[in-house]
Amino acid sequence: RGRALSLRARRAEARALRRGASLRRARAALGASPRGPGPEAFARAVAPALEARLDKAYRRGRRDFRAARDFPRKDRFHDLRKDSKELRHELEEAAPRSTAIGDLRRLGTILGEEHDLTMLRARLPRSADAAALRRLARRRRRRLRRRALVLAKGLFSKRRREDAIIGGP
Repeated sequence: RGRALSLRARRAEARALRRGASLRRARAALGASPRGPGPEAFARAVAPALEARLDKAYRRGRRDFRAARDFPRKDRFHDLRKDSKELRHELEEAAPRSTAIGDLRRLGTILGEEHDLTMLRARLPRSADAAALRRLARRRRRRLRRRALVLAKGLFSKRRREDAIIGGP
């Protein structure tokens, strides 16, 4: 247990140092102007860190999309949901006018409903009374998964990635 905590603490410290480095660059750029910070200076200082986080979130989402598409299991769809939320938050920070934000929000909603039905099915008793409800939940989950995969395919294609990074039209 102590070793796990120290590993967790070291990882948190490494993340803080990485964030701190980008914050130091931003502070230096903001302090460089005698009349105060300009938006261009701030954008130049922060852009590399935001772009790196955006790329990482996109790559993770793309990887989990392919996993959910190729081997559909409940944990793969849940990972895709978490990745879509992370990418949406990164986009809202880096490119608030991106056209992908609305699609990512819809994908998260669809996958959230799918996850809720997965949890409901797991908690239903294995009785004849619950069988009809289990069938309905299974059918709805299948439809939701199909919709999610269609939407995710559009989001995690090369063309949309460029839209996401640039900010869309």
